Amino acid sequence: MVRRRNGPGPRLMEPVVKNVILASADQVAIDAVAAGLMGFDPLDIKYIRLAHETGLGVGDPREIEIVGDDVAGESWGFHVGYSPTHFWPGFMVWSQQGAPEGDIPEPLCDRTHLRGEVEQDWLYWPLKFRHVAEEWLTGTEWGRLFQQYQEQGCLTVRSAA
Repeated sequence: MVRRRNGPGPRLMEPVVKNVILASADQVAIDAVAAGLMGFDPLDIKYIRLAHETGLGVGDPREIEIVGDDVAGESWGFHVGYSPTHFWPGFMVWSQQGAPEGDIPEPLCDRTHLRGEVEQDWLYWPLKFRHVAEEWLTGTEWGRLFQQYQEQGCLTVRSAA
């Protein structure tokens, strides 16, 4: 059985083509619907819940009218994967709880950021995810369309190479 995954993001996510386009003037509703399609409860996601509670948009799926294809039964089973870089920021906060105002010393923040950059941009990208992106570009309709737009000058992409 193949499980579709999005994985730990944002740098380490693996693309999954679903051929669905969402559009709305309410970006909170877009995120809530997308989260629901991926298999998450939107109101369990802190930023969606807070945006909904403060009136920035509608985050409760029961209050969102979806026009178009019936996606009510869709749940793609995505999950948030683990990355070692998820551990360090929480550890730094936990280890500094006794510091005045809970501040994390800047050198520790810099090291955490540097570690994430080295791990994700210098190791994961060239060894795995560059190939995932190239496969997406050449092996999917959306990737080929993306390349066509680029070739026609309709889209400018900054290379991470």
